[in-house]
Amino acid sequence: MVTSIVRQSVIIKCKQKISVMLGNYEFYYSVGFLNKKYDLGCNSQMKPVEIKEKIASKLEAIEGDSPEEEYLITILKKYRPSDEYNDDMVEVFEMGVNEQKPWSVKL
Repeated sequence: MVTSIVRQSVIIKCKQKISVMLGNYEFYYSVGFLNKKYDLGCNSQMKPVEIKEKIASKLEAIEGDSPEEEYLITILKKYRPSDEYNDDMVEVFEMGVNEQKPWSVKL
């Protein structure tokens, strides 16, 4: 899998405020990004449903500091993860945690 496509997909959706989160890869990247910023208490080894349960109430209390981040929070609230989990999700979670240029499609 090309993990940079996951990142680009989330950023494009949030910049254009269109679409919904389509899979656990986007979910893991997004949670990784917000986890670092808002200390959601998640890690890349947690399973998708476990993460969703952990962050559900925390997402209700977060207000994004940009329109893109607000949209990201909105689509995360609505997302229902599948049970699918693999090493690529670990990688995209860490990519989110280490994001240096949020909302820039090209690195």
